[in-house]
Amino acid sequence: MTSRSDRTSRSRHHRGRGLALLLAGLLAIAIIAPVAAAEILNDGEPRVAQGETITDDLYVFGGDTEIAGAITRDVTVVSGQFELTRTGRIDGNLNLLAGQVTVLGNVGRTVRVAAGEVEISGSIGSDLIVAGGQVEIARGAVVRGDVILAGGQVAILGDVGGEIRGSTGDLTIDGNVSGDVDVSVNELMLGSRARISGGVKYKSDDDVSRDGAAVVTGGIVQDDPNIMFPGDGGVTWVTGLLFRLLAALIAGTVIVLALPRLSVTVANGVRHRLPGSLLSGLILLFAVPVVSVILFVTIVGIPIALIVWAVFLSALYLSQVFVGLALGRFILPNRWGDRGRGYNMLAMTIGVIVLFVPRFLPIPWIGVAFSAVIALIGLGAVFMGATFRRREPRLAAGV
Repeated sequence: MTSRSDRTSRSRHHRGRGLALLLAGLLAIAIIAPVAAAEILNDGEPRVAQGETITDDLYVFGGDTEIAGAITRDVTVVSGQFELTRTGRIDGNLNLLAGQVTVLGNVGRTVRVAAGEVEISGSIGSDLIVAGGQVEIARGAVVRGDVILAGGQVAILGDVGGEIRGSTGDLTIDGNVSGDVDVSVNELMLGSRARISGGVKYKSDDDVSRDGAAVVTGGIVQDDPNIMFPGDGGVTWVTGLLFRLLAALIAGTVIVLALPRLSVTVANGVRHRLPGSLLSGLILLFAVPVVSVILFVTIVGIPIALIVWAVFLSALYLSQVFVGLALGRFILPNRWGDRGRGYNMLAMTIGVIVLFVPRFLPIPWIGVAFSAVIALIGLGAVFMGATFRRREPRLAAGV
């Protein structure tokens, strides 16, 4: 016979489940609405012909993409090759994921691009954020905002109205830069046409290769890339870590107070299924991006892909909280009673602080490697905790 308390608990469960579904539905509608109003091109060779004008946001998925007409709003492209011809014009932002990118026309706002090869020969009205194997801002090209780099070989021969920042392999500057240059590079070369109104600050083992005709108004400063502490200095680095520790403790407090049973379930998963959690985390690390891309390309799956990514990134960040809670519950005496919120709050605090200790060591790669392992374990434990919660009620109760 079902007790009244069981019926009440079940009723609350169904109400909570219904509320979650309602919120998910509202979120999906909020995401689908702007996508439904957009123009979508999805075939082998998507093309916007010369003289054609699209007044909505444009989403393009295909092999080789060419835009020779005008787009008055934002453009998002996932394709093998992309070209914005000289007659093409995009008034909004351009977001690109492609193998090869050529921008000959004009973009009114920011360009964000990840590609193997990138060539910019037109005009960009705001910032250029680029990650690529080979990147060239050609002679005559104009970027009116900042250039943020993550690439292998980068050549900036055109004009940059803002700053140049980022990390690259080889960087050549042989054009006009109105702001500062702050980069980490293997090799920095300043050509005869380089005119930098600000200063140059770079991290590299090698000295800058500078043509005698190059002009740097603000001077050149080289930093040792192998300093003991990462960042601009020891104080800044330690202060940043303390802030991150405080943020993790605040997030952990919210999770333990708001979702006590789920927190304990995941933490016990770390303790009792450590190898499985690590393996699950590795699988999810590769599987989630692949599944998200597949959902994104199908158009109708875009809302689901966005939700998956939001959950995935949240789980990655909160992994330090769950692993810290597991570590703290292992450290504290069991006789204190491990089912109360106070006990778990203390356990989480102790565990998270212990997990942050390796990050304060003066060897940066140790902290990075340790954090990566913690993230994988926590990610796998979240998945396994959600999977096995019904099958293992005793672990969920803290036994």
